[in-house]
Amino acid sequence: MTPPLGYDGFPSHGGGGGRAVVDIALDEELLGALCRRSRRRLRDIQTSCEAILKLDRTRSTLRVCGSDASIQAVRKQLSSLCGPRKPVSAAVWAELMRTRTMQDPEQAIVARLQDETGCRVHIERTRREVRLFGPSAGAAAAARRLDELSAACAEEAVAVSPNGLSSEALQNLAHMCSVTLRVEDGQVVVLGLRDHVAKAANDLRTLVAEGGTAVTATPPPLPERLTTMGSICWADDSPDEPLSEPGPRSNGVVVTNIPQESSVSALVPPKHLGGPPLL
Repeated sequence: MTPPLGYDGFPSHGGGGGRAVVDIALDEELLGALCRRSRRRLRDIQTSCEAILKLDRTRSTLRVCGSDASIQAVRKQLSSLCGPRKPVSAAVWAELMRTRTMQDPEQAIVARLQDETGCRVHIERTRREVRLFGPSAGAAAAARRLDELSAACAEEAVAVSPNGLSSEALQNLAHMCSVTLRVEDGQVVVLGLRDHVAKAANDLRTLVAEGGTAVTATPPPLPERLTTMGSICWADDSPDEPLSEPGPRSNGVVVTNIPQESSVSALVPPKHLGGPPLL
């Protein structure tokens, strides 16, 4: 039976019956996460953890009433709301963006990373950085997998003529080689998996040498179950806004801009919430 509730909704018997009351200090980011969405997130945590929660915005604390197991469960959920930040290279960022909506297990890097580590991977759009939301062990595993991906990725610049190349030729090449092409003044930078980049760079040089007439055949269709983000050109001032809509059969990306380098140089964990280890 649920114990009678007293002041502020906490048990009137002062924490007896195996229940305890703790105050968890919140940093600015975590406080903001709990205040958004009309406190729906708080209600979800309260229900799933079987605890009573009271948010104090003035003191930046969350009061938790419940069993030791419930309090530990709340701490674990809070740690998942503010995942560590992981800087990535331009090639890794481009490859994550290119494959982020894919469903084919052989190509869906983001989906596979999430399945293997239990973390939700969020790719920042304004800087080359990802956020890893989940248990600390899962975040550490995801960070290691991203380091492995970094070793497998590369980028290579190919000089182009002042007249440039047609967007159709570039999109076909990006699709056929499964890479991202970043169009710059006087050059095209190829980003992605190392073997794919090497092939795409060679094909691009051939395309330039033949005056933009090579590699223009219609790319072969992808497997029916594969859904991709398509061949997209992002606007210079916003990597989020495509200049063209995704093509349902496209497997490559053409962009005009990639975000600046992350301001962090290594994996930055969220602030500790106090109490015993979460895992």
